[in-house]
Amino acid sequence: SGCILWFAWWRRLRGLRFCLARVGGASPRLALCSAIPPASSSVATNMATASPSSAPRRQRLKVDFSEQRVVKRGVLSLCDHVIGGDKGVDLEQFPLPKYPDGRPRLLRQSFFERMLSGAVELRTSLTGDVSAAQPDLRHLQLEHLLSIRSRTLDFATESASHNAHNGFNAKADELLFERLGRRLLEGAEVELPGSAPLFRLGVRTTVVLGASALLREGA
Repeated sequence: SGCILWFAWWRRLRGLRFCLARVGGASPRLALCSAIPPASSSVATNMATASPSSAPRRQRLKVDFSEQRVVKRGVLSLCDHVIGGDKGVDLEQFPLPKYPDGRPRLLRQSFFERMLSGAVELRTSLTGDVSAAQPDLRHLQLEHLLSIRSRTLDFATESASHNAHNGFNAKADELLFERLGRRLLEGAEVELPGSAPLFRLGVRTTVVLGASALLREGA
């Protein structure tokens, strides 16, 4: 039913035309904040409205939303739906992965425990710690990735000293949107596609959620 609801939202908003060529066909390795054009770019949306006259008339509504802003708002909407907000994920409800014998699966378990609890921020973490923790991202659930990414939406820098942090965010984006696409198709009697189509499905769903929220809020 969740999958049907997501696609119902997509169909309701199919009149929205986003300039997402770079995102829709992007490599899954692109980061959220780097894959979306700068905040100065705007999104023009076309919405067809019913006309009382016999000749239907299409009205054009221009909404000045940057694509980056739409995706960020979509991530926050996902947090509301999936983990109940952006205050962090409950590790008792969504525990970090372990091996069958109870050993932590993450090499940097304490790093993620502190990050998910809000005790440490990515931007202030040491480069060595961030680099060492990045391989562990592939073991996290969607809920963990959403919690991490919602806290770093405004962290974007081209400084060479933060290459490890940017790489961490890029990998988190790749896995987040791929996991979202996979979650949407759970229970559907279809063969799951590869990672790239699942990534694109996740990105586009996030865009729809973000646009819906911004339009509803009149922002």
